[in-house]
Order: sequence, then structure tokens, then C-alpha cells
Amino acid sequence: THPYVGYPWAYALSKWQMEQLVRFIATRYEREDPEEPLDVTMLRIGCCLTDPGDGPPRHLETGIGKEIPIAPADGTNSPEGYSPESAISAIAISDMVECLCLAALKEEFKAGVRQMNVTAEHAFVADGCTVPQVMQDIYGDAIAHIDFSHYEQPGHERDSLYDNALVREELGFKPKVNILADYK
Repeated sequence: THPYVGYPWAYALSKWQMEQLVRFIATRYEREDPEEPLDVTMLRIGCCLTDPGDGPPRHLETGIGKEIPIAPADGTNSPEGYSPESAISAIAISDMVECLCLAALKEEFKAGVRQMNVTAEHAFVADGCTVPQVMQDIYGDAIAHIDFSHYEQPGHERDSLYDNALVREELGFKPKVNILADYK
């Protein structure tokens, strides 16, 4: 639910603007016709990687029709033009397609606007790295105020950077691909 705060890449701004537009339209529509509310699900999708077994992980960059290699994040290796969180927030394409199908086919109408994160269960970080370490390497003191204590618990050092609880609860979606193990 974090708002846009001036990231240097236009992609984050455009996504945030569309989320704001959808919320405005849904609110306006509900005011004009309260008997017919909208049911809107917005998915904040992670960086979609080719499925394991199809060579090294690559991001399918549909905007330019290329596959961009994505290595596990280590704080120094973001592909040019990508957000530093690209690898950290990765998800396998097969999992993403399953989630989109679940969202599209959901049977129960639920009035309102929901925004859900959709990433793998674990962050795609390099062996020996943790999420806080990678984030510190990327952002330095700018993130000193963020509480990373969750990642200090044994077994949680490489948990997802984003909370996927709502997509599990609302759509019953849980990724099947373990991006930490299945891409080795």
C-alpha cells in the first residue's frame, strides 16, 4: 500500500497513477450508483521470470520484446533501467498466470477496491545475502527507519519483501515455484 514517493524510474510513477485513477473511478461510480458498486482487484505484480528449467532466469520485457537476464539480487546487480527491487520481488511466470486466472475467475462478488501484492514466497537474493543486506546496499541510510526485524528471525532472512497475505486470503493463491531453489 506504499504510495509513490519520487522513485527515479517512470514505471513506478505510472503504476501508482493508474492505481489512483482506478480508485477515483470506483469511488465516483459508487457515489453515482450506490446500488451497483464495483468489484476491483488490483495486483502489484513482481518481476515475472521465465520458469525454471528454461535456462537461466530471464525477465520477459514485453515492452521491448526481449528477455533480460535477471540474477539473484546482491545489492549491486540491477539490470540498467530496472528498479533495484526487480530481482527481490520476482515471481515465476507460471505462478503469475495462475494468480491472474484465479483473479479473473473469482466467483464471489466483493464490492470495493483491493490492492494485492503478488510475488514469490521468498525474495530472489543471492546465496549468503539477506533482504535487509541487499536493501541496505541499494539504498544506504535512506532506509534506516525501516524495521527489518522480521528478517532477523531464523529461516526468514530471505522472505518476500512484499506481503502476499491478502492474495492468499482473497484468491487462495500461493506460488508453487520456489525461486531460491528451483532456479539453481
